[in-house]
Amino acid sequence: MRSLSRFSFVLLVGAALIGGCKSNSTSADSTTNNNNNGGNNNGGNTNTVGMTATVNGKAWTGQVVGFRHAPGLNDVQFEGWVNTPFQQIPIVLSPDIYTTGTYPFVRDVPQSGQLANTAFNTMTGSYSDILQGSITVTAFTNTNIQGTFYFSARSGMGDTVVITNGKFNVPLQ
Repeated sequence: MRSLSRFSFVLLVGAALIGGCKSNSTSADSTTNNNNNGGNNNGGNTNTVGMTATVNGKAWTGQVVGFRHAPGLNDVQFEGWVNTPFQQIPIVLSPDIYTTGTYPFVRDVPQSGQLANTAFNTMTGSYSDILQGSITVTAFTNTNIQGTFYFSARSGMGDTVVITNGKFNVPLQ
């Protein structure tokens, strides 16, 4: 199943490069309900298009792009990213996630099961060994997905990243 995750990652990176010319993001100041809940992913304002999170204790705001049912895959893929310095949070939901609810983040998204995959990527490495975390989908239509997330992950070098207070509101193409 690693090939599915790698393909999804490549697809999302390509989408980031293509979508980098247009911006649907807003500044962190426009997100009004900073749900500082220590990593729990419940509640929070997700009305602003974009993705926000706290990365190792620092505020993070990214542009977003999302795809529903990518060709050949029956999943939903979206990501938040910043260009300078490059940082990316891709999220892939398995085909069995098609409604609101809370789902665990796992290392690889299998062909079946209500599972989700994520990572934190930089120009120098990927934090993709998920230690814990989940995503809560609060709104899900054919054209939009909203919710909250948190996770911690380890890089291949053994470093860890902690993502808390994650929120997203992503138009799906």
